Amino acid sequence: MFLISTDGSKHEHPDQEAIARILDNKRRQVKLVFNYVSDFNSLWNSETLKESAGYTTCYASEENEGIKTEI
Repeated sequence: MFLISTDGSKHEHPDQEAIARILDNKRRQVKLVFNYVSDFNSLWNSETLKESAGYTTCYASEENEGIKTEI
């Protein structure tokens, strides 16, 4: 599991290449956990991409202001 903690507002993170490297070098099932939904991380929620690269995602809901209470 990889926790990515950023809303992307200052540096436009997470870096797409960094996430791609995590997925490319995985040795087991990867779960990407994001504490915000943003323009910079929403692309990783593509069902096609998740299926082809073999990973899952978890995004915090807007109701809890970026804090995921259950993973």
